[in-house]
Amino acid sequence: MNKAKYANSSFTATVRGERVRLHFFVKDDKPTSVELISDGVSMGVATVYSATASKYSPEDVAVVFDDLGTGVHNLEVRMLNKYMYFDRMDVDGSVIESDLTYTERHQQDTGTMGPSAENLEVQEFALEIAENDVSLTTSLSWSGAGDLDFFLVDPNGVEVASSATLENPEVIQYMTDEPGTYQLRVTGYISAVTPFEIDSTIVTAN
Repeated sequence: MNKAKYANSSFTATVRGERVRLHFFVKDDKPTSVELISDGVSMGVATVYSATASKYSPEDVAVVFDDLGTGVHNLEVRMLNKYMYFDRMDVDGSVIESDLTYTERHQQDTGTMGPSAENLEVQEFALEIAENDVSLTTSLSWSGAGDLDFFLVDPNGVEVASSATLENPEVIQYMTDEPGTYQLRVTGYISAVTPFEIDSTIVTAN
């Protein structure tokens, strides 16, 4: 996942094929724009838009550029707005190389939720998100017959994602659009003495 923190951010790739489909991760109903440049020539500007997307219900939106011509092409994908999230590229031929590289880092937290009902007991664990981090996947699992709920709190103290189901583990996936110290909040919906573990994976664009 590549996040454009500034307008006119871009990345490059070398492909063989006449047609590419660019997939974007859309988190709101505001239109954004992307330009494709092939071998130094603009192939046009496309609008990335979904009327039903939101932070809590993001959607995959694809735009297509045709008629690149046969052979190998040096592409530049220029994201014309801030905070666009490029997910992947489909090519009718093959991708030869790309300057997109990603790394992952992991954090593990453990705790024990004491007796609790209706989320009265709360524990929090700090998670640092850097400027070039693009996504977070974090899961809460526990032992025993309890039911724990899981929330992600941003640096402003706002709950921005949650997983409050009957499932074990509870899983949160979130596109990190603001750096700072987040909190992984665990609450006891039904708990006697319930050991739990949090596994978090943060993806960084390099």
